[in-house]
Amino acid sequence: MPALNRLEQFDLLKFIDPKLHFNQQTAILFVAAARTSSWFDLLYTGENYRRWLLYLLCLLDDLTEKGVDRIGRWLGVQPKDHLLLCEQLPAAKQFLKFIRQHRYDQGEPKNSDIYSWLNGFSLEVILFLMARSENEKVRKWISFYVTDLRKEKVLLDGESLISLGFAPGRYFQDIFKMLLDARLNHEINTREEEILLVQKKFSPFADSSTH
Repeated sequence: MPALNRLEQFDLLKFIDPKLHFNQQTAILFVAAARTSSWFDLLYTGENYRRWLLYLLCLLDDLTEKGVDRIGRWLGVQPKDHLLLCEQLPAAKQFLKFIRQHRYDQGEPKNSDIYSWLNGFSLEVILFLMARSENEKVRKWISFYVTDLRKEKVLLDGESLISLGFAPGRYFQDIFKMLLDARLNHEINTREEEILLVQKKFSPFADSSTH
């Protein structure tokens, strides 16, 4: 951060991009990112994440998509990281815009809703969202996703469904989503309960093309 402060003081960041600045708002976001990073490290998950990428997301927060793309190319980041910057950062901003409009007075969202909001984001983007969010409830939801929800797995697989008499088909994804949502919302817990729910909601004798 001191190096970025110096670049800002000498007005050198404009040579990277005219709209790139390290202002007070960015500095505050960097501090929040440092706290979030320390929080995650203390979970001792053993997962690797790129701390530099977390801070880069913070630095690029105010830029347009074209600006992010331009700086990513200028920095020469790996193609997969460049794709993350260009696709996940705008999506993360859209999530923050969406969540600001959430009716907090309507109670807590379902666990399956939180999962659907955040699933697909990289760990660095998740931590960025946690640092970037100004609402304590939203930070709590994100932390719950990190510590619990993202670990939830369906016990049945395709072979299990076939053994129950289901013909393979794309509707298997609908079944797995239903099961995952039910597990996330603590409606079922065991493999046997998954089987009962599938048999209740889906008929193995129906034509798979109708699902």
